[in-house]
Amino acid sequence: MTGGTLILTRAVKLHNYYKRHLEGMGFKNIFITDVDRDGLNLIIHERKPSLVMIEACFYLRSTPYMMFELLEKFPELNIAAINIYDFPDEQAKWFILNGVNSYVNMFEGTEEFYRGLENVRDGNYYVSPNIEKCINDMGELPKPTSRLTRRENEVLELFCIGKKEKEIGRILHISKNTVDTHRKNLYRLFNVENRIQLFWAALLAGKIIIDKNFISQKILLEGMNDY
Repeated sequence: MTGGTLILTRAVKLHNYYKRHLEGMGFKNIFITDVDRDGLNLIIHERKPSLVMIEACFYLRSTPYMMFELLEKFPELNIAAINIYDFPDEQAKWFILNGVNSYVNMFEGTEEFYRGLENVRDGNYYVSPNIEKCINDMGELPKPTSRLTRRENEVLELFCIGKKEKEIGRILHISKNTVDTHRKNLYRLFNVENRIQLFWAALLAGKIIIDKNFISQKILLEGMNDY
């Protein structure tokens, strides 16, 4: 079966509730899943949904970047990000900047939330007022997100095992300034502010694999508290 609405949410126990509620609002042919990455790509390829609605926190802060990658694979996909877990506005603007069509925010009030859902249901593009303001306040728009380069992947892996800029430069035979430039690019691509957030963003995006023998103790101790 093709067309319809694909819902991506980690709240497995609420799948039936979401389905009934959205059907009551007029969404058609709803399929709900918590599958991600390759499994999600297969579902999209087979079902060819007219609309994909994803929880803003589906990949935690990595969701905007992961939506960029999804749109690379399926450029015609109509994606709406739905915020029901207080995703930060300054991070949420990257959904739209990365090519997502709509952003609906429950934390802007019930009336605005349902207005957004109705627009998405009717095939209209919709951006919540808060996120629209965040984007307008930026003035000059930043460079769009891009896929990681080979060098950025190398720097990312070394950062995530606790290496410092000077050490990374020595290993990769590049200057500390070049390493610092790659670090800033990685922060921008993953929409994070520090190394801990970068580690968890990269992990949730499937860019690194945990090996307890090599991950720095600082990262393990702080865990996801900062993410």
